[in-house]
Amino acid sequence: MDYQTPYNAKVVAIADTYDAITSNPKNRRKPRIMLVRTADKKRIPKYAMLDLDLHPKTVSGELFAISKELPDGTFGVFIQRFIENGLVLGY
Repeated sequence: MDYQTPYNAKVVAIADTYDAITSNPKNRRKPRIMLVRTADKKRIPKYAMLDLDLHPKTVSGELFAISKELPDGTFGVFIQRFIENGLVLGY
């Protein structure tokens, strides 16, 4: 099986790697994110933008945190669709 990593996944991986190498260790893994799925993987009617550097909390009072990165396309979420609809990735 010949597998090729999608272009957008490469762009995100490069940006994330650059950020991890150059950022302050205490602020690592605190980017601005867009919530597009609920905890049970259902689509959110209105997407929410969060800046993890501002320490936002969930409805239960826990801090939002990135536990792991997922490949493009996981749970039907494709970065290209967001870019085509106006999302601008800021590095």
